[in-house]
Amino acid sequence: MANYSNADVVSSDDESAYELIDSPPPPGEHLSEVVKRQDSDEKYAKIEELEKKVAEMSSQLEEANMRTANQDFNFSELLSKLEDMAIRDKKIIRVAREYELRLEYAEKQLDSNQGMKETLAKKDERVKELEKKVAKMSSQLEEAMRIAQE
Repeated sequence: MANYSNADVVSSDDESAYELIDSPPPPGEHLSEVVKRQDSDEKYAKIEELEKKVAEMSSQLEEANMRTANQDFNFSELLSKLEDMAIRDKKIIRVAREYELRLEYAEKQLDSNQGMKETLAKKDERVKELEKKVAKMSSQLEEAMRIAQE
C-alpha cells in the first residue's frame, strides 16, 4: 500500500477541481497548485481572447463610425439639396401664381374687350341703319329738289 500525506488527500473540492484539469499533477506538486496554475492559464487565455474581441469590436466600431460619418455627410448633402429644391419649388410656385393672376387679368380684359366689341358692333349696326336712313332721306331730298326745280 502506498503512503499518503495530508497534501495528497483529495477533498470533495479537490475532486471537482481535478475534473477541470487535463492530466494528474506532476510528482511533488499539489493538486490545488495545478488547479490554480491551470485557472491562471485559462484566465490569461480568456483575457487574451477578450482583448482580441475588444480590438476586433473597436475596429468594427471605428468602421461603423466612419460609415456613419459618411452617411451623416451624405444625409447633410441630401438635406441641403432638398432645401435648395424646396426654395426653387417655392420660386416656381410664386412665378406660377403670378402668371395665373396675369391670366385672370387678361381673361377679364378679354371679357371687357368682348363686351366693348359687342357694344361697338351694336353701334356699327345703328350707324349703318342711320346711314341708310340718311341715304334714303338724301335721295328723297334730291328728288324733292329736282321736283321743286321743275
